[in-house]
Amino acid sequence: MTNAPENDEHVSPPEELFPPKSGGMVHNARKQQEAEAAQVSQIGNAEGAPVDGSAFKAIRVRPESADIGNVRTITLSAQYPVARLLPADPMRRSAVILAVDAAVYVTNDEGLARDAGMNISTTQNQIGYFPAGIPLPIANQKEYWAIATTVAANTRITVIINKDSVV
Repeated sequence: MTNAPENDEHVSPPEELFPPKSGGMVHNARKQQEAEAAQVSQIGNAEGAPVDGSAFKAIRVRPESADIGNVRTITLSAQYPVARLLPADPMRRSAVILAVDAAVYVTNDEGLARDAGMNISTTQNQIGYFPAGIPLPIANQKEYWAIATTVAANTRITVIINKDSVV
């Protein structure tokens, strides 16, 4: 059993029972809160609304999805064993590369792709080996090239591109 009163109407607020002393911790904390609130109200909506009571202004962020989506299929063959999959594009937000029929080598260096052709070492720098059926997500705006691993049959590569529209 506790000796606390059952009715909250008879309980005095803590400020009445323990008034803050000038220069005390409670007094200083309240002064600091008041100063912060005054600073936030001064910022107001001059250039943007304050965020969560801080001095930082809200900024525009990207929407969840891209404005434009594009899908295309590139075919590598004995006549064309090297192809550009993605051009350099500052508006591209993301892309996915998927080798459909056979594995491919992927690089972002055109000269290396053209020089390498079918003579690629899997330990060569800046060239990656990607098996068929495994998606390769791209989250930058660089140029990408594909090189066929075999010329016995055509190799299809599907590319999905998500980009922002021109503002």
